[in-house]
Amino acid sequence: MEEVIQASIIRVVDFYKELGISIDRYPSFTYLDEYSPHGKPFGALVINKSWGEDLEIYLKSLFLKYMPQWYQRLGLEISKEAVEEYFEAFSRKIGSLRGDEETGKRLLELGKDIVYFKGLKEFFNENPGKEDYLIDCLNSHELWHCVEMQLGILNDFISEGTADYLREEFYKSIKHVDIIVPSTIKDNDPRREYFDKIVLRLLYRTGYRIVRRHAKYIHDVLDSEKRILMEEEFKRYMDQLASDFPTKLYCKKRGLLSRLIFPELDILDQRRSKQNLATALTQTGAVLLAKELNSQKLSKLLEYHRRIGYIINPS
Repeated sequence: MEEVIQASIIRVVDFYKELGISIDRYPSFTYLDEYSPHGKPFGALVINKSWGEDLEIYLKSLFLKYMPQWYQRLGLEISKEAVEEYFEAFSRKIGSLRGDEETGKRLLELGKDIVYFKGLKEFFNENPGKEDYLIDCLNSHELWHCVEMQLGILNDFISEGTADYLREEFYKSIKHVDIIVPSTIKDNDPRREYFDKIVLRLLYRTGYRIVRRHAKYIHDVLDSEKRILMEEEFKRYMDQLASDFPTKLYCKKRGLLSRLIFPELDILDQRRSKQNLATALTQTGAVLLAKELNSQKLSKLLEYHRRIGYIINPS
């Protein structure tokens, strides 16, 4: 496994060097015979302690800006303090889907740029004879994160988009005509599927489309002015998504996203009532919100939860 990974790293990094992109060393790596904390299908993880902090700060700003508006559309008033407490519950939920804190600390202590996991080995076993192709497909994305880390330009908002852009350019360079083979490895926890299908699609697909609009040439992804434009466009997209989020009750994708944005849906009883909603919010950690809503008329909110609260199959 290590030899296959190392050979792929050399192929991909040499591609960057041929483009004149300065890299001071080949990224270090290790392989662990365990699943990624991000879920079984994830074959590799670039290790960066601060990655995600800027995105979380921005998400909190969106909650503070729009969550009162979401509730106003349902005839309800909530305070800034209730939103802040609620966002902490949201952050804990998202964090629980991306691995526990102890695992993250253990991976950091390995001192490697990239950690590869058991999911990659199982992916190889599913597709015998395609190992080089599959690992190159993975590395031409992941190694670009390492390049951006070395250059000090890793960006929470557009780095998944730039990495997918470089993966596409890598495959153009070797005139590879195969398409990526989708992994059949699944997690048992359907909440991970919600996260992977909705949140990661936002970061990868939307990010890629934005990068592709601004980057006419490969070196454009390193241009500081263009990167600012990419980030601003991504934030505008997020802002619009947050602004009109709760108005489309029948949209399945919005419903899946709702299961992430409303942590209480995991524990809200099928018998939706004011008392059960208050109990679910309190158990989630949103005590202030439960108290504030308890004194208001909740018929529209309960109807909203009825429409989007219990989608089991995300396909």
